[in-house]
Amino acid sequence: MRTVFVAGLLACSIWPLTASAEQLDGKPDLVGVSAYYGYAVAVGKRGAVYIFDRRKKTWKRQVVADKSNLTGVAMVSHRDIWAMGSNGRVLRLNRSRWSLVPGIDKGTYNGFAMAGRSRGAAVGNGGTIFHLVQSSTQATWGKYYASPIKADLYAVARVGRGGRERFVAVGKGGAVLALSGVGRSVLADMEISQTKQDLVAIAACRGYRAEAVAVGRDVVLRDRRNGTWKKLPSIGQLTGVAVKCRYGRVRTIYATMGNSIVWLDLKSRARKPGTWKKHTVGDVKTLRGITWLGSKRLLVVGDAGSVAIVAVKHLGKTWRNAPNNPATLPSYPKTKQICRGRVYVRGRGHLSWRMHATPAERSKVLEFFERRLGRKQLESTKHSDTFRFPKDKPTMVLSIRPVNTLVNRPRCKVPKGTKTVIEHSRFPSRK
Repeated sequence: MRTVFVAGLLACSIWPLTASAEQLDGKPDLVGVSAYYGYAVAVGKRGAVYIFDRRKKTWKRQVVADKSNLTGVAMVSHRDIWAMGSNGRVLRLNRSRWSLVPGIDKGTYNGFAMAGRSRGAAVGNGGTIFHLVQSSTQATWGKYYASPIKADLYAVARVGRGGRERFVAVGKGGAVLALSGVGRSVLADMEISQTKQDLVAIAACRGYRAEAVAVGRDVVLRDRRNGTWKKLPSIGQLTGVAVKCRYGRVRTIYATMGNSIVWLDLKSRARKPGTWKKHTVGDVKTLRGITWLGSKRLLVVGDAGSVAIVAVKHLGKTWRNAPNNPATLPSYPKTKQICRGRVYVRGRGHLSWRMHATPAERSKVLEFFERRLGRKQLESTKHSDTFRFPKDKPTMVLSIRPVNTLVNRPRCKVPKGTKTVIEHSRFPSRK
């Protein structure tokens, strides 16, 4: 009986050969992403807003009244979210309610950043700048009419804190504008970025004195003392950027390029910077946004609803044996574990397995895992849908089966109403 049970069970904790992207429902093109202590929000075309729940490890689409393209997003907390529309409309989620924050003229806006609930900046074409003004009753947006620059601005980020806080905007032809006094009396200073290439994204460190990095075809670094810029080695057209900092200084630059995450190590600042390294994300054509999801994982978003969470320690690696920890693995929401065990398979070693029950239909469960794992490793039969990694001699497998095909049912005590069983198993080592 044990041999039959194992043969029908080979199921898994999965980590594919390359980090694969999940495709969200509706498959909208996502262009902006922000995170807050493990929570995250992604925005994109036609009013697409998705929120990531760190406890359930799932994305949920938000219903918003405005269907314009959203170009930027900022999380003040996991219950206070601001999103910028390309037509100048600002959406705010406050205590589970979405509302429109008035004050911005119609036009094309590309960059958006917030610093708490009372300070924020939005930048757009023609050097247009709006800043958030917090009154005694509500927050409104006011236009900064003294902008010294007329070039299109594509991105803005908060740099530093306290008296040295700046909102630094970058744009067409290497344009850079540093805004101080946002939320009170705004002042703007032009800076020389040392490049004539368009800068499309910017990320910065925190702290009293902090550095910033802007990317496009070129990569430039802003000094934390006097606002001067210098060029760093480039790798190609970058679309998004995030930085790892220490004491206000950039230690590592992470960026998106095509369907890859690239990174540059700057720890040896006294010598020349290192060379760019590359990590391909599968099942996606173009990545457009990147941010930190906690301190050890990166979250990237892109076209066709693509999202991927990648641990920094696994960048550049093509394979790892995933730990037997359900919190780190793709799991179907609201399932109940019905049994687990560990058996010995001759010639292969010990096999660890778990079984989960769900009242969802088999087709819905399959669709859920296809979005996260793709179809390359999938084999479907009349009685099961199975993902195997690697495909020829699997060390990890996930199988989805109707409840009436379950082997050794009395042992597993299937709850009433169960329609589908999800089976996980893995070999800790291969012989």
